[in-house]
Amino acid sequence: MPLGQDVAQDMGIPNSYNSFQIDNVDEAMSYEPGSFTKPPTGTYNVQIGPFQLIDKKTDTSGHWMKGYALNIVDPGEHEGKVIDQIIWSPEDNPDSLDDPKFKTKLGIAKKRIAQLMKGVGLTTLSNLGQLEGKFLQVDVVLDGKNHDVKDVRAANLGQSLPETEAVVSDQIPF
Repeated sequence: MPLGQDVAQDMGIPNSYNSFQIDNVDEAMSYEPGSFTKPPTGTYNVQIGPFQLIDKKTDTSGHWMKGYALNIVDPGEHEGKVIDQIIWSPEDNPDSLDDPKFKTKLGIAKKRIAQLMKGVGLTTLSNLGQLEGKFLQVDVVLDGKNHDVKDVRAANLGQSLPETEAVVSDQIPF
């Protein structure tokens, strides 16, 4: 019995808990995770994903971050790829409000959110959920391992957009 299997059985987890099947070693070894590669510098139509606290991870200054994804919806080579972004919010860092480094990060976060608002046509915002599921077009630069959003505007898909449903909560991060 594999190490830990007895504990799994005591918890009611079936014997197949650690099952894993590979039928062709060469095929498995040749797999290239295309969807995990970052899209290059360019212009993309994207859909804004949910804003989520990045659990158990802070930046180098100890400030908690929220992440969100700009999901590429353009048909073709980069469809389904993600442009990951982060922001910082007072609700996640209540003890950092007087920290000069945090104030700078909050300014960056406000700019990133304002860019998204511009792209979807909002002039005011009371909740990040108002942005989730919306479509826009972004110009991004891949700078090393991160994407820098340079400009945003309304999406230009040349087709009808899919229906979306945004999740809205009563909290606003700034």
